[in-house]
Amino acid sequence: KLKQQLATNVSARGEAEQLGSSLHDQLAESERIMKEVNMSWEEKMKATQKTQDERREMMAQMGIEQVKVDLRLPHFINLNEDPNMPEALVYYLNEGITRIGKISKGNEASIVLSGESVAGQHCQAMNKDGCVTLSPIPEAVTYVNGTEVLQPVLLQHSDRVTIG
Repeated sequence: KLKQQLATNVSARGEAEQLGSSLHDQLAESERIMKEVNMSWEEKMKATQKTQDERREMMAQMGIEQVKVDLRLPHFINLNEDPNMPEALVYYLNEGITRIGKISKGNEASIVLSGESVAGQHCQAMNKDGCVTLSPIPEAVTYVNGTEVLQPVLLQHSDRVTIG
């Protein structure tokens, strides 16, 4: 009986060692997989950053600069047709009236533009709760999407406003 118990005990110990070894192997494999997943994520982040840096560098070589615009606020983007002035200016429209015109005596323009066809007081934009209405000033030519503005017009996202 003692021999039987010893044999059973030795057999159980062998099974326990095998089970322990198997669990140890599984744990090591899980750790290897986790390390690989984490390294892959880090490598992906590095690759993404490298791509963004290359894109910025390529755009800079072409004379293009990325500008972040707060799209929650109504704004005008001034794209200058003069090749000597390649930058874009962003004019945010605060709540209330924003006057647009040229520098002149007595002019209180919030957005000051230059150009022969820009009047001292050219037009005004009324921002009320994020909705912008553009109102022309008589004798000053203003266009929205190629159509002359003769009375106040509610602007929509991506409308093209031409002053002068």
